[in-house]
Amino acid sequence: MRQRSTQSRQTTLTLNIRTVTRILGRCGMSVRGYDIEHIAALLGPDGRSAYGASPHNGHGRPLAGARGRPLIQVSNLALSDIRTAVVTIFHEIAHHRSYRTAGHGGSEAEAERYGQRMFEQFARHWV
Repeated sequence: MRQRSTQSRQTTLTLNIRTVTRILGRCGMSVRGYDIEHIAALLGPDGRSAYGASPHNGHGRPLAGARGRPLIQVSNLALSDIRTAVVTIFHEIAHHRSYRTAGHGGSEAEAERYGQRMFEQFARHWV
């Protein structure tokens, strides 16, 4: 779960899921294997505002979205700009991949590094 480091004012929503996924697809970075859903506000386990979540059941299986694919939830915080949206989505994908390969969500630091790396790849293709 990608979380905001400190509490702050409400972020204005400037992007939507459809726009972000289309931009990613145009850059060759399809995320069609996931159901990405907008949740206005997400809270992390410690009560801080969260950018996104990749929910799993108690047995490590991903919760499915509307199309039956692994669910990624993104909040208004994640949709504040394209960089934050891309980093958040791929951060959550890293957690899903870790559950699939290692049986646990992996570390936040690893997921964040993956999200940042994927944004760097995205930025090279996005005009």
